[in-house]
Amino acid sequence: MALLFSAAVVFGWQIEHRGNANFYNIGTYAWLCGVFVSVLFLLSFSDRILIDNGISEKKKKPLHITADRRLFLMTWGGMILSYGIALLGAFPGFFCYDAQTETFEVMTNQYSNHHPIVHEFLLGNALRVGNRIFGNYNAGITLVVVAQIPVIAAIFSYMLYVLAKRGISRRAYLISALFIALFPTVSMFAVCTTKDVPFTAGIILFTAVLYDRTGRGEENAGRDFSLLFAASCLILLFRNNGIYILIPTALIFICVIKKKTARIVSGLSIVCAVCVCILVTQTMILSLHATRGELKEMLSVPMQQLARVYRDKTDELSKPEKEILFELIPEIIIVNYNPKCADDVKVNFLEDQFKSDIRKYSLFYLKMLTRYPDVYVNAFLEMSYGYYYPRTVISGYEGKTINGMTYGDSSYFQFVIENPGQSRPVLKFLNRFFQSLSLDSRWQKNPVTGILLHPATYFWVFVYTLSLTVKKKRRDTYPVFLVSLLNFAIMLMGPMALVRYALHFYILAPLMLHIVFTERVSEAHLQEE
Repeated sequence: MALLFSAAVVFGWQIEHRGNANFYNIGTYAWLCGVFVSVLFLLSFSDRILIDNGISEKKKKPLHITADRRLFLMTWGGMILSYGIALLGAFPGFFCYDAQTETFEVMTNQYSNHHPIVHEFLLGNALRVGNRIFGNYNAGITLVVVAQIPVIAAIFSYMLYVLAKRGISRRAYLISALFIALFPTVSMFAVCTTKDVPFTAGIILFTAVLYDRTGRGEENAGRDFSLLFAASCLILLFRNNGIYILIPTALIFICVIKKKTARIVSGLSIVCAVCVCILVTQTMILSLHATRGELKEMLSVPMQQLARVYRDKTDELSKPEKEILFELIPEIIIVNYNPKCADDVKVNFLEDQFKSDIRKYSLFYLKMLTRYPDVYVNAFLEMSYGYYYPRTVISGYEGKTINGMTYGDSSYFQFVIENPGQSRPVLKFLNRFFQSLSLDSRWQKNPVTGILLHPATYFWVFVYTLSLTVKKKRRDTYPVFLVSLLNFAIMLMGPMALVRYALHFYILAPLMLHIVFTERVSEAHLQEE
């Protein structure tokens, strides 16, 4: 973990300040070694503090909270109330992140599986119903958010309920509940119509159930099957690439998990969910005459790499090589290459041309790779380093105009209510706060708020917990990390680094810290004995 974090810091700083990671400079690796030693020292120091704290906590015997239905309902109600207040500050709810496109396709009966067909159908028809009954589309947006809030609040509360069952202290439980209920990043997404919210809820539920199973025997297999099935359906129905997460997960569970009941429950729940979701999705695609998803969605990274080769090495490319490149991506798009966001390249990618001779263009891609490997790596890093370098500003939309608003140097959250919705905030001070947090880069540049808000912070909490679990050989806990790890791999292949893709790391932070603390208390007990 120390080496990975050190590399993220060194190469992330170079990309942020120089636009390139320098792999051929010995000074880079000297700097890397220095950071690595410092991180190792800090980790060992923090370990000592945690162990000492574990001994102290053992002596204090902190009060543990009772895990019962009353606790769950109180937490659930508190979260609903908190997200309800956030809705008043963002009324009728944040209608953004492709929501306008999805709704337009429903309104014109030109469905597409480019976005998850289930989400597109539900979102578009909710607006239809709202407009038909109340005479405006805002009612439909509110209907979606009001239906979403109790569901995600219940899932988040269940995760905390699992922590209560595993012995979390009252103080830690209260801090965790307040964090999930009040942290502005979570609150803004809780009242947003993007498909990433139910998808994230699926990851949280899946992870919480698996963690719950590590703390007990094989009882309640039927309930676990139902919860894992529901979580898998959320993952599959609300992100088209969810299947690339769950199929490997099911195979690993079936092949690796030794306990028969656990293997059957975990693997079979995913297999059943995959079958049901494929049936539902394909039936809807056929009945609604929806167009299929496009190949270009999977090629964001390769397209950015080729565009960067043209930008950085255009003088070294021959005329035939440039012509091949322009056959795939129009010259005007390549000239205006955005290193942090692949949307322009992706949207204008000539997919039919690529399909006409896949072998030719694949060989061209490999040829450029062997000639300019450092350019390829830099293109990949600049698209994704926002996930793991905590001192950069999330600004992939910089210069873009969406629904009449042009983004500056911060696009932490897509603060906009796209047409046909209209912004009508009730709590205007809260709306101004959300706007400032989303669009004012000073929040991210501040060393305190920047660390608290940045997705990289919560990613490294996750990685630290995973590394500790591996170090202590807690094999029963390994499955807890699997779905998030596979999703992170897919995030790295996406068009840009956005907070919405990393939302699950924020919400999982209390669970991860509980695993760390539990492990350290256990180690403290052994040392004291």
